[in-house]
Parts: sequence; structure tokens; C-alpha cells
Amino acid sequence: MREEKTRASHREGYAEATWIVLDYNSVIVHIFNEENRNFYDLEHLWGDAVQLQ
Repeated sequence: MREEKTRASHREGYAEATWIVLDYNSVIVHIFNEENRNFYDLEHLWGDAVQLQ
């Protein structure tokens, strides 16, 4: 995103650094530590979603 000179409109979670959310308006990025990633299991939740290449 930096190469494209795109900045997040909102960032949250840096203080705890267990689940960071970056909001780019049309794209939301979730960065988890391993424990939270396993607990929330978003891959399973969205497993039947259409993947974009």
C-alpha cells in the first residue's frame, strides 16, 4: 500500500498488538497474533466466499 501511496483511513489495535485492523475503505486488513487467529478462524468463516485474484 505504501508503494501505491495509499493510507489507511482508520487503524486500530496497535496498543495491544494482538489484532490490528487497517481500513482502506474498500479493503479491510486484519492482522492477528496466532492465538487470536486460531480463536476467530476467519478463514473458516469466509471459507465459501469467492476469492479474487
